[in-house]
Amino acid sequence: MADAKQLIIESPTYGTFTVLYDAEDHDKVSAHAWYMMKDNTTTDTFYVTTHIPHPDGGWYYPPNGPRTRRKVKLYIHRLIMDAPKGMDVDHINGNPLDNRKSNLRICTHAENQRNKGAYKNNTSGYKGVSWYKRDKKWIAGIKHNNKGIYIGLFEDKEEAARAYDKKAKELHGEFAYLNFPDE
Repeated sequence: MADAKQLIIESPTYGTFTVLYDAEDHDKVSAHAWYMMKDNTTTDTFYVTTHIPHPDGGWYYPPNGPRTRRKVKLYIHRLIMDAPKGMDVDHINGNPLDNRKSNLRICTHAENQRNKGAYKNNTSGYKGVSWYKRDKKWIAGIKHNNKGIYIGLFEDKEEAARAYDKKAKELHGEFAYLNFPDE
């Protein structure tokens, strides 16, 4: 990590964050004022963001204020990877504060969603696993190409999570988010 630099962001709302990026990207990164944006689909995920002038250079006329130049949001990972429009940037290790190129890859939106962890309303603690009240068992399922796939019913949630992992590896390959990545 000798070639990695750290960006410290102090958020009055969320606290202090340490962001990693490659030293070779220092000029790109230091040209902007960065802040933290909370991802509302998860409990504790934050992304590093800034605002840049809107490409059309237009003006915004707020109802009760002076006109201002329109701006658009820019994520640090998209800036670093120079991501083309219509493509996503995936954080391989799932940590959006690690913006070193070795942890980033250009991908489709579908591929990026495959590498996303469990949502904040998840009650099992595992991706792809939920309680099936009717049979009083844990059900495992996965989504692939916009189609829900049933994996099975299980007595315990860990067994269901391992079944999810097996199917995720099969269907999603390198983009699979695993409940047990070390197994």
